[in-house]
Amino acid sequence: MKALKAILMTVSLVFVSSYTSAGTVTVFEQDFESSLGANESLTGDAWILTTSYDYGTGSRMLGDPLGSYSNNENVTYQISGLDFSDLESAVLSFDLYGRSEYGFDWLWMYANGSQFAAHTGFRAGTLTYDLSAFAGLSNVDLRWWWISDLSIARQGYTLDNISVSGISAVPVPAAAWLFGTALLGFAGTRLRRRKSITV
Repeated sequence: MKALKAILMTVSLVFVSSYTSAGTVTVFEQDFESSLGANESLTGDAWILTTSYDYGTGSRMLGDPLGSYSNNENVTYQISGLDFSDLESAVLSFDLYGRSEYGFDWLWMYANGSQFAAHTGFRAGTLTYDLSAFAGLSNVDLRWWWISDLSIARQGYTLDNISVSGISAVPVPAAAWLFGTALLGFAGTRLRRRKSITV
């Protein structure tokens, strides 16, 4: 009987591990050191690729670092079709540097049409957001939307080092399920033999 309990415990652990084992997955990365990918798009003409700015090379920035941006600027950077279907959780991180006219110029951020962040004034550093609410979806869009009301020289944000990662459940190989079934069969055989001997 003790042997049977041990076997059943092993089988139960195999089944439980299929739901609890997990690994970190990188869904998307962009450092702007090369051209945009097929699932990235820009609207408007202000998200220029800069190679000489206060915050380093290879970042996307709003406006011309030597000039100014236009009145009523309305531009977006979007990543489309991210696959979160196998994720249990998801995190977005990116570097944002620069400044805008506080309270008048904004960088709004959206995921599948829902706003989850807004920035105005001075920003310098890496920002991180939890996107776990979208885990399990197979088509997630992220959008950075810049809107301004005035033309002021040397204002704007640089966007760099975008990363989307998550925790994904690791499926147990089919061999593990077959092994579990074999153990159950073995346990049943042992139990029948033991009963026949006692009779």
